[in-house]
Amino acid sequence: MQIDFQTLFNGQKEQIATSLYDRIQVLQNRLNDEIRQLPVTISISIDNIDPIRWLAGQSVSPRVYWSARDNDFELAGCGTAMLIDSGLSGSIDASFRSVENILALCDDKDVRFIGGRCFDDNAKRDDPWGDFHDAWFVIPRVSVQLENSITYLVLSSVVRKDTTIDRIMADFSTAIASINNPAGHSQHFELLRRTDLPDRSGWSDRIGDILGMIKRGEIDKAVLARRSDLTCSSVIDPVAYLSDLIYVNNKCYSFMIEPVRGSAFVGVSPERLFKINDNTLLTEAVSGTVPRGANEYEDRENAKWLLSSEKNRHEHTLVEEYLRRQFDDLCDSGAVLSERSLLKLKNVSHLYSRIEGRLQEGAGIADVIRSLHPTPAVGGLPTDKAMRTIRNLEPFSRGWYAAPVGIFGADTSDVTVAIRSALISGDTISVFAGAGIVEGSEPISEWQELEHKISLALRPFAGVLV
Repeated sequence: MQIDFQTLFNGQKEQIATSLYDRIQVLQNRLNDEIRQLPVTISISIDNIDPIRWLAGQSVSPRVYWSARDNDFELAGCGTAMLIDSGLSGSIDASFRSVENILALCDDKDVRFIGGRCFDDNAKRDDPWGDFHDAWFVIPRVSVQLENSITYLVLSSVVRKDTTIDRIMADFSTAIASINNPAGHSQHFELLRRTDLPDRSGWSDRIGDILGMIKRGEIDKAVLARRSDLTCSSVIDPVAYLSDLIYVNNKCYSFMIEPVRGSAFVGVSPERLFKINDNTLLTEAVSGTVPRGANEYEDRENAKWLLSSEKNRHEHTLVEEYLRRQFDDLCDSGAVLSERSLLKLKNVSHLYSRIEGRLQEGAGIADVIRSLHPTPAVGGLPTDKAMRTIRNLEPFSRGWYAAPVGIFGADTSDVTVAIRSALISGDTISVFAGAGIVEGSEPISEWQELEHKISLALRPFAGVLV
């Protein structure tokens, strides 16, 4: 659908200027020595267009995308109204605090940061992750947002002490001029080769090392990851690739972080790290993996096996107990734990529990991230020893894989664990997957678990494994 964005904006200029005038003054009065600029937005209802299809047509960087797992909110954005990153703020914690402080001074529900942080800021950084800082958050200059079945065009700018209504309106007008109409995002390419880090032999050796540590009582669990580099016949369009992933996945968060053109982190993750809504904190324990069956009977038998597997039940209990301990520190009345059930995805099923509590007064995003990340589902137990084990044994940097990625707003923040994810750099896709190693783990079955996890990520290559 073709939309004349310029005409749409010009037709509402007077109304927009009127609504902004008082808001600018209020925001200017809230500025202080620490916060010297605050975001301001305007929202225009538009004809229904597909946000991800719209994003495919945009040429302005950065580009970002987010879709909630329950499909109640979707955002596609480009450009920068406000950027917070650890390269400027000095640390991951300082970046989260800046996001929190800015949101606390805004009363605008359309002000949303999208971004996240790396998995381990103490790990060495690989070249493919060179465009990704330890923490990075952006309010897009222009975004298309779908909420409660209504589509909005949201324009964002910043207010400083000397900002005038004329400058904001000029900024919005320039942003409108940069918008392109939706574009198709199909692509065709061939998979030339695949390289696994570690390979099968290295995988078995590393699992043997971890099992030895478990036997000696040094750790209870460590999550070992693999990176599969897929070299293609042409440069990969990350929006097209993400669209393919979304098509073959269900009940997943979908995201794309592309700080500069040609370098993008994309994923379709089933796992929520946390959601904060009006000071209620919600998280989930997700562990164990079994493939979906070819028919209803096989699927039911696979599910029964997962629910009764001693190894998987033990692994899930470790995750639940860890999260309950963290909630004791974060929440007024501890955690309320749901009954254990199954999270059924397109190609695999996982053990699943829901955990909820009321945040203590003064606890914020930074505190929750620090307490919950990394969960035992992506790191291990005890956390510090598991993280050292990962640094020593994995032959690559995880970068943002298995790290917190999400949207952050004044009332609601929703954050996923960035698993089932890939880093796209030019003609190469690096697909990540991990497996929890506990007593009783076997290298062959754990390797096969990784293959199940990345199977949908290989669908755009017609299922070819090389």
